[in-house]
Amino acid sequence: MSRYTQHNPPAMEKGLQMIECNPRVQPLEIDIIKGRLVISVGVETIGHAISLSPYIMRFEDGEEPQITDPDLFAKEIVRELDRESEDGTTLIHLALDKAAERAIENGCEGVAYDE
Repeated sequence: MSRYTQHNPPAMEKGLQMIECNPRVQPLEIDIIKGRLVISVGVETIGHAISLSPYIMRFEDGEEPQITDPDLFAKEIVRELDRESEDGTTLIHLALDKAAERAIENGCEGVAYDE
């Protein structure tokens, strides 16, 4: 089974075995587990990453928003990821569609291509 992580500062690698970290600071992980695509990240990690993101709007005075409650903020992120547009799609649908499109464009395995 493969494990893909964006970065892994809170956990340390020891050979091929990962030393588990506090789940609240778990780095972004994307994996296939028991036939399911699983995307997970610790609530404190997402709060920290968002606070550093260049895509987050700044206040008019240049101040950056501060994440004061990582658990509550994570619930708000889930709400936005699950919010349906008029046609029923969500941000997660769009992300999966884009990832599939890129995989196919790059000649991924597991897909039959008409010749």
